Amino acid sequence: MARTSKKYNVIMRFSVALLVFVFIFHSGGSTAFAISIEDERKMGQQFAISVQRMFPVVDDDFAVNYFSDLGHYLLRSLDSKPFPFNFYIINDPTLNAFAGPGGQVFFFTGIIDVMDSVDELAAVLSHEIAHVTARHISKRMEQSKKINLATMAGILAGILIGGAAAAPIMTGSMAAAQQAQLSYSREDERQADQLGFKYSSAGGFDPLEMIQTLKKIRRAQIIGTDSIPPYLLTHPGGPERMSNFETMSMSRNRSKK
Repeated sequence: MARTSKKYNVIMRFSVALLVFVFIFHSGGSTAFAISIEDERKMGQQFAISVQRMFPVVDDDFAVNYFSDLGHYLLRSLDSKPFPFNFYIINDPTLNAFAGPGGQVFFFTGIIDVMDSVDELAAVLSHEIAHVTARHISKRMEQSKKINLATMAGILAGILIGGAAAAPIMTGSMAAAQQAQLSYSREDERQADQLGFKYSSAGGFDPLEMIQTLKKIRRAQIIGTDSIPPYLLTHPGGPERMSNFETMSMSRNRSKK
């Protein structure tokens, strides 16, 4: 009980800190995106510092270097990168991974542990990289301006903590209604899947392994968990995405003939 309470307090402080960053950068001038590339880069640096202070980040040199090297290897096929990317592993069994502002990409050990191949890891990592290169984070910030800051804190905390403790945090019909606004849209998911497919393929990996990870996450929801895994809260449209990956694969195979 004490452990859950401690984790709750840590995540609530993290959520408040993130919201402060969002509020500060929203107060600037209007651009094509919610914030400029430079402002998002600065925000990402502060975001990464907050995460590392408030969450147990894996400090195993081999694991961290392997993960970071894989991320930067996948970046080699990009014509241009809006931000310098950094890759981190959070030591937590939650099935989650997310791209923060300014090229800060985080994977929980929980989602890595369910993967059976480097192709799965590369596929999901490519997808998160794509959210950054397409600047979906900035777009979400713009869309979420109308959300009450207190409500946002509750939703973000629920997404990050997951499990049984998420339900009492994400209270009220308003929080439930606003959840969709904090999730990536289906349009964003399609674009991230398309770009991620391209990045993974260019790196010599099998992008269809993304389907295997999605199946495992959904299976975890069915066979005993008491809530939707955090990754599915922020990345909607699982069955449709699986079908799209298969379509992209068939199209790629036809183009090779």
